[in-house]
Amino acid sequence: MSSVVSLRKPSLATAGQIALMILILVFLFLSHSAAEQDYGPCGDNKWKYEDGVLTIYGSSGIPDLSGYDAVPEYGRHRFDTTKVVIEEGVTSIGSFAFSKFSVLSEVMLPDSLTSIHKCAFVDCTNLKTLTIPSGVNEIRAPLYYPTNVFSAGSSQFSSVQVASSNPVFSSQDGVLYSNSQTTLVYFPLAKNISSFSCPSTVTVIEDYAFYRHQTLQSITLPSVQSIGSCAFQWTKLSSVSLPSSMTAIKSWAFADTLIESVSIAGGVGSWSDGNYAFAGCEKLTTVEIKEGVTEIPAHAFLNDYLLETVYLPKSVQSIKDGAFGGDLVKELYFTGSEYDFWNIIFGMNNTPLYSDATIHWNSNRE
Repeated sequence: MSSVVSLRKPSLATAGQIALMILILVFLFLSHSAAEQDYGPCGDNKWKYEDGVLTIYGSSGIPDLSGYDAVPEYGRHRFDTTKVVIEEGVTSIGSFAFSKFSVLSEVMLPDSLTSIHKCAFVDCTNLKTLTIPSGVNEIRAPLYYPTNVFSAGSSQFSSVQVASSNPVFSSQDGVLYSNSQTTLVYFPLAKNISSFSCPSTVTVIEDYAFYRHQTLQSITLPSVQSIGSCAFQWTKLSSVSLPSSMTAIKSWAFADTLIESVSIAGGVGSWSDGNYAFAGCEKLTTVEIKEGVTEIPAHAFLNDYLLETVYLPKSVQSIKDGAFGGDLVKELYFTGSEYDFWNIIFGMNNTPLYSDATIHWNSNRE
């Protein structure tokens, strides 16, 4: 008796299952291929990522981003990139290019690089050092800082090095200067010292140079003439001696610090670009403005709630809006007469300077 084998066509359900399995296998293959080939465009350059290393290569600049929260395509690896390699040919690093690369610990820069734009390494809290290659001729402030002042202490960025052949910048003890050391460009956030004396060659402190430094308490500036915007803002600075050579103190320069007294040299003159220069200094008690200063900028000493004593010269011709707003001045010493004082042009919200103060006319500080 012979047996008969019956061959039946697969049902529609079985065919559908086979098709679904094929689709799943294709998807898994493509996903695996994409994982192996993790790359893409970076402006006119290209990027690739493998095993914690992000490499950018090409012959143009890495584009600027619009802000701290902007995420470029390669930024999807910002939480697992430990090393960034920028290959020879790339010419610049754009603003916020590596924002929030929180585990980044090593950066390799090429000699073809000529410019590093502002905040290129903002919140790279694991980055300890950066070496500026020979071709870089522009660094836009700020180079690096944590966006949250309360996390500033967690930063490890303690040193900037510069190639010896760089004609524009130099480094000493990890601090970034111009090549001639006439400008202090950047003081690393995690450089753990409480006092610092500027080299006598330095005449300019760049914008944001010490911004949010959390251990610096006192500084000596023997030859400095100009202090840039936000240069010491949000630091723990409590003591600073401003030299008679000073000609410019720019906006927010010492705002929100812990300084207790300050003397402004006459060379500052028409001090028109110093808005908010000493605003929010919660321990500031005494301000001395020297003869030669003709203008006190808007909000210069705004909300310095402990400010009690002010020395004002006859040379002052105008006090802009809110220069002493929110203050509680008790003693005002003026080198001119009462007539001279009331000839000063007062902007709005400056009554705290004189409304409750005892005013001493024709008075020079001993």
